[in-house]
Amino acid sequence: DAMLLGEREEWTKVTVGFSQRQMTVCKAGGVGVGLLGAITGFWNQGRLYACAVRSHVRFTPDRDGPLLRMQDGSGEDWVLSSPERLMIQATFYLFLQARLEGAGGTFEDRRKTLFAAIKSRCPAAPGAQVVSVRRDKIVAESVEKTAAQPDSFWRQQWQVRFAGEQGVDWGGLQREYFTVLSR
Repeated sequence: DAMLLGEREEWTKVTVGFSQRQMTVCKAGGVGVGLLGAITGFWNQGRLYACAVRSHVRFTPDRDGPLLRMQDGSGEDWVLSSPERLMIQATFYLFLQARLEGAGGTFEDRRKTLFAAIKSRCPAAPGAQVVSVRRDKIVAESVEKTAAQPDSFWRQQWQVRFAGEQGVDWGGLQREYFTVLSR
């Protein structure tokens, strides 16, 4: 339980609830008392504020008093008063940490998770496709040779060859092909 400072500088008794994705502040009392009511907003007067559990939300606890100021980037700050202000802040950060860990933590971990999910839904096809293009017409020939290809074409390994050049693709030619193509 806490008190919320309203627009007219009036304090309202509220309950703070958390879910995986948001923090909700509802008027206290009435139907829906408890955590489920706080999360879903089934209070007599309903939900007052909700903010997503995201890393851009900032908390500024009052050093000597029970106040906790929250900024979620909407331009409207919330001011709560509660002896449990640090517990509210800590709970928010625990949910945020769980969300970030559930998403894989670092960017590299999330990338690996995404590619693993894609590969599990769309396994590689056997064989390899040879893509032979001229450097001076790389975009036009790439579009011409890949347009209207079946699904299996895109799931096979690619071996790139540049017309008129010697080279075996052990990864370097493919890397060069995509680098030149993306310029």
